[in-house]
Amino acid sequence: MIPKVAGKLLPILLFIQFFMPFQLLADIGVGPRNEVPQEGITSNFQGWNRKQAIIIDHERVAGSSDLVDFPFLVTLDHLASEVVDGGVNSALNGGGDLRFSSDANGNNRLAIEVVEFVTSALPGNRKCQIWVKLPVLSAVSNTTIYVWYNKLGAVQPVPIDPYGSRAVWSNYYFVSHNGLFDSATGQSLTVAGSPTVGITPYGGMSWKGNGITDYTYMADGGIDLSSNVSVSIWKKNTVPTDNFGHAFALGNATGWMTLKSYGSTENIAAMTFFSSALQSQSSGEGARIQPSGYQLGWHYFSVSETTVVGQGELMRADGIPATLPPTTGHSWPRPAQSGLIMMGNVLGENRLLEGELSEFRVSLSIISPEFSDTDYNNMVSPMTFAYPGVPVDTEDPDIGDPEGGKWVRNGADIYYENGNVGIGTTDPGEWKMAVNGKIRAKELKVEIANWPDYVFDRNYVLPTLIEVEKHIKDKGHLINVPSAGEIKANGMEVGAMNRLLLEKIEELTLYLLQQEERIKRLENNSLKN
Repeated sequence: MIPKVAGKLLPILLFIQFFMPFQLLADIGVGPRNEVPQEGITSNFQGWNRKQAIIIDHERVAGSSDLVDFPFLVTLDHLASEVVDGGVNSALNGGGDLRFSSDANGNNRLAIEVVEFVTSALPGNRKCQIWVKLPVLSAVSNTTIYVWYNKLGAVQPVPIDPYGSRAVWSNYYFVSHNGLFDSATGQSLTVAGSPTVGITPYGGMSWKGNGITDYTYMADGGIDLSSNVSVSIWKKNTVPTDNFGHAFALGNATGWMTLKSYGSTENIAAMTFFSSALQSQSSGEGARIQPSGYQLGWHYFSVSETTVVGQGELMRADGIPATLPPTTGHSWPRPAQSGLIMMGNVLGENRLLEGELSEFRVSLSIISPEFSDTDYNNMVSPMTFAYPGVPVDTEDPDIGDPEGGKWVRNGADIYYENGNVGIGTTDPGEWKMAVNGKIRAKELKVEIANWPDYVFDRNYVLPTLIEVEKHIKDKGHLINVPSAGEIKANGMEVGAMNRLLLEKIEELTLYLLQQEERIKRLENNSLKN
């Protein structure tokens, strides 16, 4: 004979033990939902087979504000070996198939200039100098762009294309990487003497003058030097006795703006202003600076000459502002038009530079110190400014960025090492995987600590049935079990809920054993009577 209490508890026990775990598996994913419409993937680069992310470190961006239209230098440091090794997944030699985008799907294409790109199975023969125009470079979070490659027969767009080389330098009047060509206008420069080719700090080609006959210039009838002017240039003295050698000169017979050096005496670089091209002495000096180790080695100079009275020059070298005061009485009678742009000399004074020059840029606007310093950081140490992601097939639109938990391919497997995954939602929150919908599986394994065998420990405090009854009346649910409101608001953790259910099953087992013991005592007493 089964006592009434045991008879009522047994069906409940069987229901919980055999039905509830399966019901839990069927309802995985129940919880707060955020419906997000899903869009198909399109790309500007159909037919490109490979892509790779490049991540720019925001800590190398000077200042606290984002930079606009920043020319980002891509070197071998930013490319995985397969991009340049000439193998089956490589880009084309010459870079005709190289494309860049600001998104993983290739919808937001970026303008680029491929200055030099050589692929080879031998690492020592590889070369890369590519400039990419970034609409925005973040100063507060890393900026990720993507290079697309491996498309047979592809060529670079013509320079005047919206994504061609001139678009990179649309904010500049003149840009010459090696003293032979102006990337901003597409004009070749006039060469005097026989300048040779050197190597820049970032592995590009430099202009190298002998200090006697070598200089380069572009005659121009349209440059308006009466406005704000910003100039930047890499300069290297090859001998410490390069006294008064001019790195560049802007102007004409009316007046000149130049950067000259005092290599053999004061170890100073100075902005110099001439009131006449025929003068042998300057009418004054503007900002002056003493870069560390200036007599020999590469240094990056940037200067902005503003038209605002009293503001003067904003000069920097290697990211350091000018500290030496200008000499008195300097001025620049600016020509309105018909100026010359010269490298390695100033017409009339003939103090030619014995050294190397590279990345000579002229802009008719003020370049901020933050922009200039970030430019310097990019070129002086490309490998610390940005780093490469993992190359992937382009059919995998969201794979390839090693930062932020992006997918990485390993043979037939892919894994997501650092971040969280959202399926049907853009906000996985703290969960390693958040699914907005149903999951179907043949089996689910959940690893749980603290499995509730502790209920059978002799020190476990089993609530009395009177306490259980009171809790149900007061709270509307079992002790330690979340309420319906909590489940609705926060969802249900399968592992934790299974542990709680087993805890209640084991407590029910103890209640049944207590009931069985009580029944036996009652039966024994009945037989005695």
